[in-house]
Amino acid sequence: MKKYVSKYLNGKQYYSWEYDEHTNFKHRLLGCYLGAWFPILSRYQDLNYFDGFAGCGSYFIDDNEYPGSPVIAAKVWKDRGRSGKKLNIIAIDQDQEVCDNLSKVLNENKHSSIEYYIEHSDFDNGIKKLLTSTSYESIRPSFFFIDPFGLNLDFSTLTEIMKHKKVELLLTFMYDGVSRCIGAESGRLDSFLGTKEWRELKDLHGIIREDSVMDLYRNQLQQHAQFVWPYKVHSSKADRTLYYLVHVSNHLKGATTMRDCFSSINHGRIEYLGKSNNQLSIFELKEYQVSEVENYLRRNCTGFEGSYNDLLSLIIDATPYQNQVLRKAVKQCEKSGRAIVQRVTSKQTGIDKDDLVKLV
Repeated sequence: MKKYVSKYLNGKQYYSWEYDEHTNFKHRLLGCYLGAWFPILSRYQDLNYFDGFAGCGSYFIDDNEYPGSPVIAAKVWKDRGRSGKKLNIIAIDQDQEVCDNLSKVLNENKHSSIEYYIEHSDFDNGIKKLLTSTSYESIRPSFFFIDPFGLNLDFSTLTEIMKHKKVELLLTFMYDGVSRCIGAESGRLDSFLGTKEWRELKDLHGIIREDSVMDLYRNQLQQHAQFVWPYKVHSSKADRTLYYLVHVSNHLKGATTMRDCFSSINHGRIEYLGKSNNQLSIFELKEYQVSEVENYLRRNCTGFEGSYNDLLSLIIDATPYQNQVLRKAVKQCEKSGRAIVQRVTSKQTGIDKDDLVKLV
């Protein structure tokens, strides 16, 4: 388990962990996405939020407190959840002391429409127990935030989760640790990746190994879900990939919303480049991205006929850009005569949902 610097802030009966840059980034992404996910999904039913490797619930910078991921979910629900609906927050951690501390933090964030469950267990056993219990047999829409330390996660656990079609996952994939294990030919990767095929990658190096590993893992996940996108996060101290935040969903709206959230907190990009994050202006970046998507459509989608959502489903996991960029690229194709758009959902010059698109 990662070791955090901890301290008690003034007036608090619980301790907080020191907030690092990457944890803060993950938490901002989580808060942004739940802010969109909660109001959409709670329109008709209660929701679940599962937090694997939940942590102590509180962080600090200097003497200022910041919420941990279960508390972020609670705060977002208070602001964005539908009246009359309920959120179950299920937090799992294998450290009893951490669970006790989290309980104290959550007690300060009570709300009549939120129920808390803290499971003292390792994630793999804890989640399988919960998913097979009577309460979760017919699982309601659920979001899983899975942020393990290292490779403490079995792929079989993810397949159990993904048997339920009303789930979405945001999980941390520690590429740095995976690459080291490949070099050491560690059998731990068999259960972590859910396959032995990684052995074929051990003689690869650099970006070729990285891309091959992510293609392998993504392919494993795509056997169980329709949309899978790995968001790259660089180390702050060196120009190398530290980990990926992998979003898994069966819904186009979920896939496009996560893209928009990542972009909105990351200067228009959908990979976090650390010190290199601001090389291009947002305007320059957007123009480059639109041009890239136009070229992709011309090379791969000429002859397509269908709704804009059909086109979006086809290309959202094939291009590293958010919905706004894809929409603008289609508009550019329309201006240049390479696309014919019949507007059904939108008006005048807009493009959305059921609008019919033909690429020529």
